[in-house]
Amino acid sequence: MEVRQYRVVELTFESETDYADPFREVTLSVRVTSPSGGEREVFAFWDGGRSWKVRLCPDEPGRWKWVSRSSRPEDTGLHGKTGTFQCVSYTGENPLYRHGGLRLSEDRRYLCHADGAPFFWLGDTAWNGALRARDEDWHTYLETRRKQGFSVVQFVTTHWRGLLRTDPQGERAWTGTEPVRLNLGFFARLDAKVAAVNEHGLVAALVLLWA
Repeated sequence: MEVRQYRVVELTFESETDYADPFREVTLSVRVTSPSGGEREVFAFWDGGRSWKVRLCPDEPGRWKWVSRSSRPEDTGLHGKTGTFQCVSYTGENPLYRHGGLRLSEDRRYLCHADGAPFFWLGDTAWNGALRARDEDWHTYLETRRKQGFSVVQFVTTHWRGLLRTDPQGERAWTGTEPVRLNLGFFARLDAKVAAVNEHGLVAALVLLWA
């Protein structure tokens, strides 16, 4: 598999067992090794049924290796899987994919990209926009903000105030209290909206929960 530097790589795993509460019963992560030998651990998320996914952005061209580790080592669909992928340099115009994610500068005085290019945070607050907008309207909004020079879009990721507790499909981010049950369809729709922010060269600043 060949991927571009700073683009999202998605690895999918399928468990051998059905779990009553997979969100709480199972932990899955992937130990990733870069071409230069650096290692990091990336945690997976449950994606419904027996499906689990890991997402990461390789920041170095070359051959990457990975191995999966699960809190259920007897589940061979999740534990002990291995693989590689080849990362090549990005050649387009998107600033996020050209320069990488955000970090503090070496002197810790300003924000910059992974490669050291300076980053100016000019954010717009869309709040419930990602949850309420139709796909075509969301793309129009993002294109407009990018042309206006914005670099960040901030929005909430669960039902809050103007959302009136449900999204346009009449669904909530979760149901119940003890335990809370996540609504995967709600977040799958939001997933595409977040990806669209990055595709327009903007940083998504997520408000994960606002009570």
